[in-house]
Amino acid sequence: MPSLTYKGRTFTLQDQQSTLEGLENQGEVIPNSCRSGLCQSCLMQAVSGTPTSESQQGLEETLISQNYFLACKCIPMEDLDVTLPTDSAVSIQTTVLGKELLAEDVLCLRILHQETFSCSAGQYINVVKDDLIRSYSVANLPEVDGYLELHIKRLPEGRMSNWLHDSIAVNDHVTIRGPAGHCFYSAVEDRNFPILLAGTGTGLAPLEGIVSDALDKGHDGVITLIHGALNKSGIYHEDKLNELAGTHHQFTYKQSLMDSADPANSDLNAVVRAELENLDLSRVKVYLCGAPALVNKLKTQVFLQGIPSYNIFSDPFITATTGT
Repeated sequence: MPSLTYKGRTFTLQDQQSTLEGLENQGEVIPNSCRSGLCQSCLMQAVSGTPTSESQQGLEETLISQNYFLACKCIPMEDLDVTLPTDSAVSIQTTVLGKELLAEDVLCLRILHQETFSCSAGQYINVVKDDLIRSYSVANLPEVDGYLELHIKRLPEGRMSNWLHDSIAVNDHVTIRGPAGHCFYSAVEDRNFPILLAGTGTGLAPLEGIVSDALDKGHDGVITLIHGALNKSGIYHEDKLNELAGTHHQFTYKQSLMDSADPANSDLNAVVRAELENLDLSRVKVYLCGAPALVNKLKTQVFLQGIPSYNIFSDPFITATTGT
């Protein structure tokens, strides 16, 4: 069985045990969140030995070339000597520019955009606080606005979300990593294909960013954004999106509320299905964000409805097992 060396101590991994699990079994504290290779918070570096290719999927080429990998996805095939990355190697420090409550439990956090930090609207970044790392999507156009806008839902036991809601202040420094994620606007020559975006809660953040990017780049195809929630209290940025729809003929903003008296509006899956019936299924690009169960159900539904898998983009919001 492969051995793992960390902080000068070597031990043998169990069969099919990931690097993260092995280190945790040895009493080591390794930053992690989703434990499924999406958030990239368990990033580590192999000082010697070669990480598996699976554990490097989704990482930038510059990180891969330096033997960085995701500990939760790495089941070593050979002996590895590993270390945690230094902040200076993979992170940057920036400044909080503003805080605003968008809803009772949703914070809008604006942080200074550094020119060295290349990020597309809709991707997600990691916020770092000591050994705590959590992912949040970018809801705006950083290069245009000069800041990154994050929408942060407060969770009752969420260490990061409560710190950001209650403790961090304007002009404070904050450390970030990234970006990552597959939800961002992309068009080469054709800018008139239809776009359908659907999500719940703060899943609105990346979708809102994608809409802004598409409109900024002159997309003239139909763009439909559907924001779902349990009830009206879960809806935010309603005025902003209605105003955007009023000034851009190609953009439509809709809501789907589970407590709605109208059955056609209360089921987000049904609303998405109905919207697709009016679009060219061979050309439409679909973006889905929110709770994993919802995103996975919608992905299956739109695929079965006829959308090619290469035109379905999603970043499910996975809550950390130890509190977000």
